[in-house]
Amino acid sequence: MQSTLSETNNSRRRNVKQGKARFFVPRGNKADRGINALPRGIYQRLGKKIKAVFIFVEGAPEYRKRYAFGKAATKAANREFPKRFAYHLDRVRP
Repeated sequence: MQSTLSETNNSRRRNVKQGKARFFVPRGNKADRGINALPRGIYQRLGKKIKAVFIFVEGAPEYRKRYAFGKAATKAANREFPKRFAYHLDRVRP
């Protein structure tokens, strides 16, 4: 049977010895058992443990505005820029 993983037995052993991370994407569905029953995503194998790194979701997320970055940046620039510009300009003038 051909492996569906993108690694050979030798490269797997070498990478484990060198402490390199191993990642995989389960190929099954919810009716399967074991690793293939995991939600679709990218997982990292840590010895016998498995850690979810990135979970795939259906559809685009919906975000709401939480912080007015543009307004805060403009306010800070209007407050700080004149002082700092004058200070640095005085340092370069002969």
